Amino acid sequence: FGESAPNNHSKVKFGAIHVVDLGKALQYTPAGDREKMMYVIGHGASSPFSPQSWMQGSEIYLARVRPEIQAVNDRSSWDFYG
Repeated sequence: FGESAPNNHSKVKFGAIHVVDLGKALQYTPAGDREKMMYVIGHGASSPFSPQSWMQGSEIYLARVRPEIQAVNDRSSWDFYG
């Protein structure tokens, strides 16, 4: 996602990414979506003094993308929230 933490002196938003399970073939995609999307959440922190592990992350971030290999691998295809 274009973030790095060189020498662990900065924090990243998407420190531990988890895919949101929306059922078989994304059958539970939110009603407002015009097309089926894959959602991921990331636990992290924007402050260098906050924890960012999956169970202690100070903040939670959301991203979504069309569930196609080309789209997942293309950063410009992603929508980021938070």
